[in-house]
Amino acid sequence: MVAAMPIQALGPFRQPRERPQQAESQSAWSSWTKPPVAAAVILFPTPLLLDPVSFTQLHKSADAVQKNLEIPAEVRNGATKKMNLFQAVNDALGTALGEDESVVVFGEDVAFGGVFRCTMKLAETHGTERVFNTPLSEQGILGFGIGLAAEGMRPVAEIQFADYVYPAFDQIVNEAAKMRFRDGTNGRGAGGLTVRMPCGGVGHGALYHSQSPESLFTHVPGVRVIMPRSPIQAKGLLLSAIRCNDPCIFMEPKILYRAAVEQVPVASYELPLSKAEVLKEGSNVTVISYGQPLYYCIEAIRQIEAQRPDVSIELIDLRTVHPFDRETVFESVKKTGRVMIVHEAYTTAGIASEVAAAVQENPDTFNRLEAPVRRVAGWDIHNSLAFERFHLPDITRVYDNIKRFKEQIDLITELPPLAVRRLPRPRHAAATGCATHHCLLQDRRNAYLSQQDCIVSMSQLETVASFIEGAPPGELADVVADIKTLTASSPNLVSQLGPAFQKYNEEQLITVKLPGSSQFVLVSEHNNLGDGRYYDVESSSSFAFDHATQKASAVQSHTIEGAQAELTHSTLKTLGTYISEHFPSAAYGVYPIEADSKVAIIIVANKYSPNNFWNGRWRSVYTFDPSSSLLEGTIKVDVHYYEDGNVRLQTKKPVSVSISSGTGAGIAKEISSTERKYQEELNKGFVSLSEGAFKGLRRQLPITRQKIEWDKVTGYRLGQDIGGGSSKR
Repeated sequence: MVAAMPIQALGPFRQPRERPQQAESQSAWSSWTKPPVAAAVILFPTPLLLDPVSFTQLHKSADAVQKNLEIPAEVRNGATKKMNLFQAVNDALGTALGEDESVVVFGEDVAFGGVFRCTMKLAETHGTERVFNTPLSEQGILGFGIGLAAEGMRPVAEIQFADYVYPAFDQIVNEAAKMRFRDGTNGRGAGGLTVRMPCGGVGHGALYHSQSPESLFTHVPGVRVIMPRSPIQAKGLLLSAIRCNDPCIFMEPKILYRAAVEQVPVASYELPLSKAEVLKEGSNVTVISYGQPLYYCIEAIRQIEAQRPDVSIELIDLRTVHPFDRETVFESVKKTGRVMIVHEAYTTAGIASEVAAAVQENPDTFNRLEAPVRRVAGWDIHNSLAFERFHLPDITRVYDNIKRFKEQIDLITELPPLAVRRLPRPRHAAATGCATHHCLLQDRRNAYLSQQDCIVSMSQLETVASFIEGAPPGELADVVADIKTLTASSPNLVSQLGPAFQKYNEEQLITVKLPGSSQFVLVSEHNNLGDGRYYDVESSSSFAFDHATQKASAVQSHTIEGAQAELTHSTLKTLGTYISEHFPSAAYGVYPIEADSKVAIIIVANKYSPNNFWNGRWRSVYTFDPSSSLLEGTIKVDVHYYEDGNVRLQTKKPVSVSISSGTGAGIAKEISSTERKYQEELNKGFVSLSEGAFKGLRRQLPITRQKIEWDKVTGYRLGQDIGGGSSKR
C-alpha cells in the first residue's frame, strides 16, 4: 500500500512552469546520488553520500558531556536531559532569566514561543514583564535593547530570521559596537546585549529565509559573533554570551533546531567564547568550519579516512567566528600544512577569507603550507528557491576538496627519491640549495595541478550524470538548464552525458512523436535496435533517437517476424481498448524480447499539472512468458509535488500472475484488472498520506509563514489524475 511508504522532505520549493502535455522535453534533476531503487520520496536531493538528518553525530549520549572538559566537573557528573538545539536554547534562556533579574527576553512573537519555539513557556514562568512581544520593527527591537544594556540590563533581543536584521544594522554597528568607545571607560556601554537570530539554509528558504550574514558583523570592532553546532554548545555558549560584557551576535542554524539531539546538563554552565574546539585530531589536512556544515565535514572526513587509513584529517569548530581563535588554527596548520575552511555564507569576504588571510600572513603557518588554502562556501549568488541545495556547501563539495588534498599527498609521496637529485638548479641559485628545494615543490605542484584537472572533470561528469538519471517527471529540460548554469565554466560537459541521457530516457519510457505523425511512440530498452535506433510495432517503423535532444528522425519501415509476432500484434490490439478507456492520454507498446521467447508489454502515462504544482508519471512494464503462461512485472508511479515542500513520492508494485489462456486478450484483461485495483490503492494511499504522514512531516520541517491547506492535496486526487478515470476534479 502506498500509505506505508517512508517519507522524508529536505528539498526547496519549486516554482510552477508550463509543461507540454505529453512528450517530455529535455530536463534534468539535480541529485548528488542516484535515487534508491525502492525509494518512496526523493527531493531536491541531498548530497552524494548521505542524508544529513541521519548523521550519528547529531544524536549523542551522555558520554558527550563526560568528554567535554570545558564543562565543570560537578556539572558533567550531574543530571542531564535529552534536548534538541531549540530546547537547549530555551533552557539557556530560562536559566539566565532565573539566575539574573536583569535579563529580559523580547522580540516578535517571543511571548508565544517564537516561530521556532525557542521561547516556549518562558513568559508563563518568568512573567510578561521580562518576556514579551515587540512590534514588527527590527530597528526598534535593537534600539530598545541597546538602551536597556546602557542602563545596566542584560537584554536578549530576538530577530525572527537573520535575513530580517538589516534594518537594525545601523543600530548594531553604529550604536551597540561603538558606545563603549564613544563614552570611554567610565561611560555607558551596550556590553550586556545579546542578539539571537536563526540563520542558514533549510533547503527551501529562498531569498529571505536562508541567509548567513555573520561575516557582515565580523567587519565591525566591538562585537562578538557566535554560532553553535549542537545542543550542549548552544546552551553553554548562549549563557556565556548573555553574561559577557561585550555585545554578542548569537546565530543559530535553524536546520539544526530539531535535527541535533544530545544529553545536555541540567545545571548552569558556560563554554568559552573566542575559543575554537578541535573535534578531531589529524596530521595531513586541517578542516575548519562552524555551525551546520561541520556535520558535512565529519561525514566527508569519515569516508576519506575509510578509503585511505594513512590519511589523517583534523577538524576544528571555530564556535566564535569573531574574534576567532587564531592560536588553535595556527597550531593545527603548522602541524598539517594544508587547510580548508567551510561555511554557508557567500565565498567573497566570508569567514573563510579572513581565516585564510590570517594563515598566510603568519610567517610560521605560511612557510608550513604545502598547498593553497581552500574555501568551500556558498556561491556568490542570492539563494534561489529552486537552487538552494546547489547554493549551499554539501558533503560532496567537502569530500571533493579534501580528495584534492589527498591526491596531492599521493602524488608527493609517490615521487621517486631520485627526483630531488635530478632537478635542474637555476643559474641564480644560492649555495644553500634553497632554489633546488623551491623547484622541487614547484614541480610537484605543477604535476599535481595537471592531474587535478582530470580529477575535477571526472568528478563533475559523474555528478552531473547522476543529476540526469534522477530527474523527476517532466523536468529534464529544467535540470539541464540548471546544469548549464552551474557548470558554465565547462560548456562541453553536457555533450559528454550521452549515456546518462540514454539511461534516463529508457528507464522513464520517454515518448516521442515521429516526424510527420501525431502518434507517440516509446523509447525503452525493450525496443532498442542498437546504434541509437528504436522500433514501434504498431506503426511498423524504426527511427533514430537523439537522447540529448529527445528528437526522433530517420524513420524507416520495420516489421517484426517470428514466433511471438502474432501474440505481439493481438496483445497490442486488445490492450488499446483498455488504454483508451482508462487513461486520458498514454503511450503503450508490445515487443518480442529475449530471442523471441517472451513478450514485453509497456504502458506509460504522463500527467503535468503546473497550476496545481505537481507532475506525475505512471509506468507499467510486464514480461509474458508463453512457455509458462506467467505474467511478471512492476507498476511504478512517480509524483513530484512542489507547492510548499518539494516532495517526490515513488511507489513500486510487483506483479506476478498466471494467464492460462496465453492470448493477447487474456494478457490485456489481466493487466486491466491489476491496474484498476492498484489505482484504487493509490487513491486511498494519497488520501491517507495527506491526512497523516504529510502533516507529521510538516511538523518536522522548519516553519515558514505559509500555511499548507492539506485538504487540497487530497482534492488533487493525484493518483486518479495520473491513472485517468472518469471522475472530475
